[in-house]
Amino acid sequence: MAIVPMQKVAVVAHKAHEAELLELLHQEGVMEISELPDSAQINTDALPYHTAELDHVIALLMPHAAKETIAVLNDPATPAEIAKAGKSDKVRTIIDRIHTIEQQDSELKQQLSELDHGRLPEDTSKLAASADEGTYFTSPKIKGDLSKFGGDAAPAPASAQVVAARSAEVHTMMEKLHKELAQLSAELPLLSRARQFVRWMNEIEAARRATKVTHSTVTLFGWIAKSLFEPLERKLAAISPATAVLKVQPDEGEQAPILIKNPAWLKPFESVTLLYGLPQSGELDPTPLLAPFFILFFALCLTDAGYGLVLAIVMALFIWKKKIKLQDSPLWWLLMIGGVLTFFVSIPFGGWFGMTPDQAPAFMTETRADGLMWFKGQIWNLGATPGITFLQNLSLVLGLIHLSFGMFLGGVSKGLRGSWIEGFWMDWTPLFLIGTAIAYFFVPAEFQQMALIGIYASLALVIWGKGYGSKWYLRPVFGLLGLLNLVMGMMSNVLSYLRLLALGLVTGALALAVNLVAQQIGGFFPPILGIPIAIIIYIGGHTLNIALNVLGAFIHSGRLQFVEFFSQFFEGGGRPFTPFKRSKSL
Repeated sequence: MAIVPMQKVAVVAHKAHEAELLELLHQEGVMEISELPDSAQINTDALPYHTAELDHVIALLMPHAAKETIAVLNDPATPAEIAKAGKSDKVRTIIDRIHTIEQQDSELKQQLSELDHGRLPEDTSKLAASADEGTYFTSPKIKGDLSKFGGDAAPAPASAQVVAARSAEVHTMMEKLHKELAQLSAELPLLSRARQFVRWMNEIEAARRATKVTHSTVTLFGWIAKSLFEPLERKLAAISPATAVLKVQPDEGEQAPILIKNPAWLKPFESVTLLYGLPQSGELDPTPLLAPFFILFFALCLTDAGYGLVLAIVMALFIWKKKIKLQDSPLWWLLMIGGVLTFFVSIPFGGWFGMTPDQAPAFMTETRADGLMWFKGQIWNLGATPGITFLQNLSLVLGLIHLSFGMFLGGVSKGLRGSWIEGFWMDWTPLFLIGTAIAYFFVPAEFQQMALIGIYASLALVIWGKGYGSKWYLRPVFGLLGLLNLVMGMMSNVLSYLRLLALGLVTGALALAVNLVAQQIGGFFPPILGIPIAIIIYIGGHTLNIALNVLGAFIHSGRLQFVEFFSQFFEGGGRPFTPFKRSKSL
């Protein structure tokens, strides 16, 4: 669960093996090629058609395609099927026929426009011997226009029948063209695979343009994962002994591309990391570090078990229906996990769609020794002061833990870059101060004097540490300024975590308001009308409340990671690893 180490390489081959080399790299998809041009801007002349041409034809045929054809389109094709379609002579024939149909359809639409204004197109006017070229007839539209000015239109001449007949003929011809398009839409799988083949050809051509060519060799520079160096070397040797992959020293200031690799259970949380940006080379991957905090903060922002259950079920059904894979859309999986954890975290707070225990079904509640009715599993009541106070204190404690962990990681991050001493003085000495301050309030009275001495010693360490990098006689001055900045920063940052309290209370308050509005408005009507109206308000209100609060929970949980947590140790801004590989079908 870390950033994958990268190695800059040069792949060298004899000129005679250039095509095999590019095909192997394209198929394996393990190497990022330096200075690779955009393949979307390249159209190879190896085929008698281009990507843009196929895109246009496919877009034209899609509205006419049957459900069976669409189903075939969604089935993945093998590389052999894609290559066969791309080399088929039938593709060019279909494209040419569709171009002809487009031209004919455009001409027929122009004829309809002329007929609608009472004018026979040139070829039709030849059929009417008594009509001069450009003669206008009193079509129904013109009759309507004339009637607006008062008076009746002149009796329609005999040639008006020619206009009507010609209009019907044009409509018939257009219907035939549309039927032919519907028939041609059955070839969409062939055209889609051909389009994919053209993209592959363009990608290989782009790689060819990135090669450095000498009299007898071709060379490609790029990056691969260090763990794949030897496997790639063996596969290149299988092409020919006249190929090699060599380790190359990066240029001064050149940054390696970033590829993060995490176990499957952490994949959903990569969507949070990527919202901020990839780490730079040498930084920590924040994904496993933020995961437990993000999902817990998300759940606390909702604090409604009913809402969590609905979110988990809806996301699970959506993922199952759309067959969404974890690696393709981790965000949807993250929301499902968030719903599951919200369900369990919210049970102790008694959040169930804004209901009070007396409104809930009997199987969800219990009467305790004090005679009060509570939800089963409920420990705190957010409708009373003790429950609110607990959630407030929990938010502040979690904030202090989160920030302290961030400072610890700040020291680790500096150490990994070779500055362990700086990490100790700048990031770890404040942890001693926090630890001794906490100990002072919780140790027995007889040990408080020792804890106070620990606080004084920690203050001295922080002042000396925050002045790190200055001359020795200036370190106390800069250290005092650093201490002041630390105290003010910690106070403001810890208070930021009260948003967990605020959002948790707002979710329940809005849910309760939805229930009251549904009851009050439903009560204005007879039961036969009031009950359906109340149900509609109830479902609509809670659906809107879930959507708004899930969005708020995600945004604010992310903000606590990006602003308060990441600022301690993470800079970001890394360049993503983009291997040269076969693109997937769209």
